[in-house]
Amino acid sequence: MQKINEAVYQDAKVSEIFATLSIIILNKTRRTVKYAGAGDLPLVFKNSMTNSIENVGSKGMLLGFSAEGEYEDVTLNLNSGDCLLLHTDGITESRNAAKEQFGTERFMETVAAVNHDEDHLEKIKNEITAFTNDNFEDDISLIVVKVK
Repeated sequence: MQKINEAVYQDAKVSEIFATLSIIILNKTRRTVKYAGAGDLPLVFKNSMTNSIENVGSKGMLLGFSAEGEYEDVTLNLNSGDCLLLHTDGITESRNAAKEQFGTERFMETVAAVNHDEDHLEKIKNEITAFTNDNFEDDISLIVVKVK
């Protein structure tokens, strides 16, 4: 991550542009994930063994903001049924007709409500679409990785 940051910071063409980045590296043999972020939203980890949900944050700065971004890797052990979710603020900042945001709390509650045998992506998409009446002010992205 630091090398990417240095390249962005030193490139005159993009030196005034700051970007977020999430990197996850899955190791199927060791059943681990290594995560690092740069100014991104936290990785959401749903533990199938405890049914708990955790925001796994990174302390890394936006790419290109500073020569030293102070990025760190976070490693998680994975079990069958665990889910990793990466999302953009377009989801949490989506609004309904009353201008109420979907919000982080509602997002986490939605993730928690998805049963083990359900499709997380489809269920969350349906909840957000129903909340916003399919009206989005910003782009939205959601990546779900479910461990088999």
